[in-house]
Amino acid sequence: MPLDSVEVRGGLGIARKDTPIAAGMVRAGTVAAMRTIVSGMRGGKPLLSFTANWYVSSQVDTDDGAVWDFRESGWRLLVRGDVPLDVSITYPVAPEDYAQMTPGLTAHIPLNTVPYICEAPAGIRTSVDLPRIIPKLG
Repeated sequence: MPLDSVEVRGGLGIARKDTPIAAGMVRAGTVAAMRTIVSGMRGGKPLLSFTANWYVSSQVDTDDGAVWDFRESGWRLLVRGDVPLDVSITYPVAPEDYAQMTPGLTAHIPLNTVPYICEAPAGIRTSVDLPRIIPKLG
């Protein structure tokens, strides 16, 4: 089904209390969570939607006043329709070990692009211009 448009919106969660994290202290009254929602629209309604909640504390007041679904870790895939599906993927890592594990969730692929970017001719490059990047973990 083709989409009529794509809409993007986001929100912030403000910490209710000081929250210590591996990188330091997130002070009460500062941003402790952010939400990004990307929706593919058809007929004025979301046909599909992706929501990402990134947070260091779930003890937040949201700028939209909604209660956000904070999960301990991982991803959730929820399909509503003729054949509903609800899949939860969690990281089998103790919370005290997150600081060691989580950088790999977002950093491995960009870091492994560095040699290809350095070898590329000057100018703007996209993922189409680069070889498939296979993370070298560890």
